Amino acid sequence: MNRLCVLLSVLLIAVVAGCAAEGVGNPRDVAGGTAGTLTIGGVARPDVQVNVFADATPPKRICYGVTDAQGAFTFIADDGKKSLRLVAGKYRIALESVAADPIPIPPTVSDPAKTTLVKDWTGSESKLELVVP
Repeated sequence: MNRLCVLLSVLLIAVVAGCAAEGVGNPRDVAGGTAGTLTIGGVARPDVQVNVFADATPPKRICYGVTDAQGAFTFIADDGKKSLRLVAGKYRIALESVAADPIPIPPTVSDPAKTTLVKDWTGSESKLELVVP
């Protein structure tokens, strides 16, 4: 009986570790979601997390993407494991720096409840272009 318990415990640990290893290490590794670009002050900024919230009270994050060196991103689901394509609707977008040396994010776009980045997405657009003055 003891050997069976030990064997089942080891098997359970192996299964849990294997499932955890399937997660995404880098949000840029997931393809197929809604794509977009971000510029801040006319400059493409890498390592900015673009958080998308349902336009509700309180706002609920549904997906995010992280910009590359050209300011491009692709949305993935909030769990970070699969791509996400936006459906038609109104969204609030908040930005945060995830760079090792954080860049300043304007306060007008960092709080999802107060952000000025509010988009009406029809679903027919090819990509989401975000411009922060």
